[in-house]
Amino acid sequence: MLSPGDYQLIFVDRPADAFEILGQKPIHLIVSGVHQEESNSYDFLNRVKASPHWKEIPFVFLSLKRTQLANQVDHALELAAKALGATKYVSVDALTAAEIQAEIARCLTLAV
Repeated sequence: MLSPGDYQLIFVDRPADAFEILGQKPIHLIVSGVHQEESNSYDFLNRVKASPHWKEIPFVFLSLKRTQLANQVDHALELAAKALGATKYVSVDALTAAEIQAEIARCLTLAV
């Protein structure tokens, strides 16, 4: 399994910043929160997968906020994410930090 020292993380707050970085350097995995306050995460995924330059990058959605509504529609959100091309949809509230790290490592191996 990959350890945190085996890869570099780049954090951005907005999809616009992510697209800027995607245009500047090779990226091997995108991890995005499903619940974004200032943008639509599904639009972000759709734009990544529509690009011939980025469509092969594994894309993981993390569901961080577990509201009552999110619990009720989580399965539908996962199906929508997969239909748009997401590699993985992970509800992190049900996982330990080690399990989340393992999921990310598995997705990184897909990118190699």
